Amino acid sequence: MSNFPKIQNSQVKYNQLSNQVGQKSTKVKQSLSNSFYKHLCKNDERSSDLFENTDMKKQGEKFIEVLNHAVDEIGNFKKYVPNLKLLGSKHSDYGVDDDHYTPFGRSLCCSLEACLGEDWTKDTRNCWIQFYGVIQSTMRKGAQEGETKVQGCACIIS
Repeated sequence: MSNFPKIQNSQVKYNQLSNQVGQKSTKVKQSLSNSFYKHLCKNDERSSDLFENTDMKKQGEKFIEVLNHAVDEIGNFKKYVPNLKLLGSKHSDYGVDDDHYTPFGRSLCCSLEACLGEDWTKDTRNCWIQFYGVIQSTMRKGAQEGETKVQGCACIIS
């Protein structure tokens, strides 16, 4: 059984998430990243300001890496919580606040829908919404706690 919190019947659903994102080609992942940031910056001016001096190719690679890693750790989510808290703290340092998380989630779902096409079903959408809800609440907690260091953790966040 998955350690993923607050999700009913999660193992089968989250295995589907892993297959949808983790096994997609590099081209599809790049498309997801590009779609995500384009949608985010177009629909949330405050978020676009965060990326004024950012190498978007590197940012997109980090986005996909973190997304893949989070999906891969669904079965052992408690182990990944420190990484997400650190990610939340780092995002806070970059100027991300609570108001950024909703547009981010909206952009993630819109981009996944565009990239997954017919694989994007109502169940898939609900699963991703729940998944993102847990991720963003954990990141917010990390930002509030000011997590700056994660001990004993193979942290991919740079």
